Amino acid sequence: MVKKSLAFLLTIAAAFMLISSIVVAESPNDGPQTWKVAVGKGNDAAGTSIDTFFPGTTYIHEGDTVIFSNGGNYPHTVTFLGDKSLGDVFSDPSFSVAAPSSPSGGKYDGKYLSSGFLFPGAPMTYEITFPTAGAYSYLCLIHSFMKGTIVVLPKGAKIPTQAEQAAAAKLEESGLQSVSAIVPHDALYTANKDGSLTYNVDLSTAQSSMNIMRMNPEVVVVSEGDSVTWTNLNPYEPHMVTFNAPKGVQVMNDDGVNPDYMGPVGSSVFDGKGVRHSGILMQNQTFTLKFTKKGTYAYDCFMHSFMMMKGTVIVVPKSAVKLTANGKAVADAAKAQWSNGTLIVAADSFANALGGKAAWDAKAKAWEVTANGKTVKTAGITVKGVVYASAEAIVRGLGGTYSWNEVTKTFSTSVGKVEATPAPAPASSMGDMTH
Repeated sequence: MVKKSLAFLLTIAAAFMLISSIVVAESPNDGPQTWKVAVGKGNDAAGTSIDTFFPGTTYIHEGDTVIFSNGGNYPHTVTFLGDKSLGDVFSDPSFSVAAPSSPSGGKYDGKYLSSGFLFPGAPMTYEITFPTAGAYSYLCLIHSFMKGTIVVLPKGAKIPTQAEQAAAAKLEESGLQSVSAIVPHDALYTANKDGSLTYNVDLSTAQSSMNIMRMNPEVVVVSEGDSVTWTNLNPYEPHMVTFNAPKGVQVMNDDGVNPDYMGPVGSSVFDGKGVRHSGILMQNQTFTLKFTKKGTYAYDCFMHSFMMMKGTVIVVPKSAVKLTANGKAVADAAKAQWSNGTLIVAADSFANALGGKAAWDAKAKAWEVTANGKTVKTAGITVKGVVYASAEAIVRGLGGTYSWNEVTKTFSTSVGKVEATPAPAPASSMGDMTH
């Protein structure tokens, strides 16, 4: 099977040489060439590790050298299985994924060869010279979907130039970078028999070529008695959910996951006290917590906290109003509350959530709110000595849209750029509050 695969790759490579008018032959007198392969890429702002080799297939000549360098933000390996299977590798008691099987700079003889960990940043490179024609597949032992191929052709054979192969790699990277940021959305939810709700939070995405180290949504607001279920969507990267990580105890260390934290820790009910830990979650595995006490609770994925994979659950009293602005939950809901059939808010906090500002006009006894390039004035509404403003009046004046979900007690508004895809409201929502 391996021989057939190698023969197929060589046939494709030969066909490519025959039909391509832009490919030039390397002169036999040029001598050995050095080629570069980027081991992964990254999007730090989005918390994304793009787990792909660039280029995925590299064409070289016999005697050429390939330099593999970590171009991303996450550790990787460059591993040629050669005469071994993955089972052989991982069952070997002397095997270490972190250590190279041979020093950098050697020649590849078709047998097992691994770089060990290549960490981001110079000088984390691994060099291999390929003296014999063939098609040699390799992978990253950390990320099983991350695979590449080195196609070695006889000297003088036509292959794409270094510039052409670099351009192809850049084009592939650009395509992946364009989808490397998570698209935020409001938390979907289901109703439980006892009247409470269960909100759903995604860990990463289902893309097989990258690991987006983010919770989605990063902030979820629930009522006392509601639950949150986290689901790992990534097909190859494990994730965790940890509240109140124990002081002085490392959940992750140089040897991997602390054995005491491989599985869940703590009960499925959380009042803000004690450790609650999901253990390792692989694709489609879930972790659920029921929140019983008002508060703001931060958590993270301990495996990827260095990439800021963190989230927050805000628990409010059952009757409290929740607020989302431009797809993001507002921590204090801008003091939103109902007063004589009008939803009122603290104008300054509400304007800030919309990316704007508010000022009190004492002479006109009105709030002046500016956002989305527009300004609206709305009368103040005094409740218990505090001057509020109508949320509806502000949003309408700014040309925005809003809706009220009676089930979740949530007022959702968008003014200007919409940064999230709202979760669909159930049929029991108040239809007359959607504008």
